[in-house]
Amino acid sequence: VPLFADGAVAAAAVASPGVLRQLVTDALAARRALGITDLGRAMVDVAALGAANDAEQHFVVVTDGFASTGERRASQLGAALGAALPANDRVYALVLGTAQSKPTLDALALDAGRGRVVTMGLTADAAKRRADAQRALAALRKPVGATFEVDEPSAAWIHPRVFADVHAGDELVFFGEWRRSAPPPSTAAATTTTTTTITSRFTTPSLLLDPTLAALIGTMP
Repeated sequence: VPLFADGAVAAAAVASPGVLRQLVTDALAARRALGITDLGRAMVDVAALGAANDAEQHFVVVTDGFASTGERRASQLGAALGAALPANDRVYALVLGTAQSKPTLDALALDAGRGRVVTMGLTADAAKRRADAQRALAALRKPVGATFEVDEPSAAWIHPRVFADVHAGDELVFFGEWRRSAPPPSTAAATTTTTTTITSRFTTPSLLLDPTLAALIGTMP
């Protein structure tokens, strides 16, 4: 937003906070609601900040995940960030309110950013607002957990197959259809790049709509 028409106006703004405040207010009023969100450009800036410092850095991007200009495809946004972000850095997404683009946020913060998505509700209740802010801050500070990929050769398909940010004691629920040519196994394994494994057990079959479908629950030790 251009604020200063000439040097005299700039000098007056620097000398008086009140003048500067009025200039900003007038400029925003004249511009009206013309804001846009270029998430692709923002992620380029984040990656550049990370590359400028060799130390591990964690970035918090306050966004709802809706891109209104530039690249809008979640897969492409995630791929671009993943290719540019230094390996030791992380990106977290802080969402204010309930409206959000989950595919984009997951692609940026969970997949490419190796961080997490944190949502903070908006309310007029001051006490609840403070409590929500404290919960959001705690979630941003919590270390990111392991990523698990479920593998079961007897299953025709499993969904979801990948679980990110898993911590000790977390319950993982996934569904699969077992091949009719083989009896359902009693366990399925989920592994990470480390030696950690979890086991899964069947729920009551009578709860399933199709006897060939099984809901699995695993707990990380």
